[in-house]
Amino acid sequence: MISRTSAAIILSTLLVFSLLGTGCGSTGDSSQPREFTIAMTGYLMGQVGPCKCPGNPLGGFARRVAVMERDLDTKDDVLKVDTGKWVSLDPDRGVADSRITAAVLSELGTHAVNVTMRDARLGLDLLKDLQKEYKLPFVSANLIDVNSEKAIFPASKRVKLKFADGGSMDVGIVGVCRAGTNNYMPPESGLAFADPGPALLEAYKDVMDAPCVVLLCDADRGMTADWLAMLEEETGSRPSVVLSSNLHPTRSARILIGQTPMTTTGRQGKYTDIVTMVPLGEQGWDAQKAGVALNSDSPEDAKTIQLIDEILADYPELENLAAAGDEEDDFHDYKDRITH
Repeated sequence: MISRTSAAIILSTLLVFSLLGTGCGSTGDSSQPREFTIAMTGYLMGQVGPCKCPGNPLGGFARRVAVMERDLDTKDDVLKVDTGKWVSLDPDRGVADSRITAAVLSELGTHAVNVTMRDARLGLDLLKDLQKEYKLPFVSANLIDVNSEKAIFPASKRVKLKFADGGSMDVGIVGVCRAGTNNYMPPESGLAFADPGPALLEAYKDVMDAPCVVLLCDADRGMTADWLAMLEEETGSRPSVVLSSNLHPTRSARILIGQTPMTTTGRQGKYTDIVTMVPLGEQGWDAQKAGVALNSDSPEDAKTIQLIDEILADYPELENLAAAGDEEDDFHDYKDRITH
């Protein structure tokens, strides 16, 4: 017969193993929703330096990197994403500007970069070159090779965020462009877009079991509402938040589509866009947005200035453009100011 003392010891031992097995008292369960931060960019358009706005020009990559390092000084992981429209289409400086943008997104540690119709105009070869050179994590559910009709980049991905208390959480990310088969792409690009709806559905199915799913897109409120309704009808669920590079609703707006929050990024990177994601249980998630203006009071990151200067050195033809007195050459105005 087991004594009362022995029975108590056995019961205590079993209880300890039970608690360890269920994760009780531990923060390591990556399936449990918890508050976290998203640092988002979008509609950067290859704007390397501050805008030409009168008074106090805003933006600039050197400011962005410095301010994000300052304001996101946390031991918790921060999810960093770009919603698309990061490419410059300037006929003279577009490739150089876009390459600098790609390098900065990489330096920021961006987890996912959506590819929109604007970005795809760089063409298949250059996009792949930038992906390889800067290890850019492109995501696109509906960008395809025009010849093979196969996807160019992953449609979705998972990111495991780690927190200072030892816990972690998986976040699913899907990227999609609003363009479809009816949208024209230059033949020389080698790229086309499949219909976004079916492509989005398949991509979402791959990550819908994550505690939080982030949809990166360039859609407006109306198209987003249609997508969310379709996903809910087909899967019984919808993404936790929609982050868009579309300017409608306008920058800093936060709207709800059903219970799903949606917000957009500012144009030309004039502000930081920081989103705090707060779990609400059965009601889904809340997205609380904040940010600061990147103005003349903002610090500038020396490493980013050096990176810009090194890339500019690969484009000597732009020096000739500056020498010709191009009044719109903010590219070289900015270079001269930050490197001398």
